[in-house]
Amino acid sequence: MQSLIISLEEMDWRSHPLNECAQVKRMVSQADEAKVSILLVKIPKGEGIPEHVHEHSSDILFTLSGVARMSVEGLEEIELKEGILVAVPPDTRHRIFDVKEELLLYDVFVPPLAP
Repeated sequence: MQSLIISLEEMDWRSHPLNECAQVKRMVSQADEAKVSILLVKIPKGEGIPEHVHEHSSDILFTLSGVARMSVEGLEEIELKEGILVAVPPDTRHRIFDVKEELLLYDVFVPPLAP
């Protein structure tokens, strides 16, 4: 992979594939020949991401701001707030719900998601 410099201000928000009210900025992806996918995810107050599974990728979420709840198969519910990191193994059901303050997440997938 060649060096990659990204300006988030120059990137457009796009609808999240599981909830069009949520938005993502795809910062790094398999299309960049990267070994990871890195996204910035924004979920408005009152919204969420429905239960889903990433069959082949770990999903590592770091909360930059906001407050919400998250369920991960096999664990008790987790409160997402600034500074909380959650690592979801491949093939594990998870969802984000009860967003009380707009949520901003740094989201990394290893191996990368398909482009």
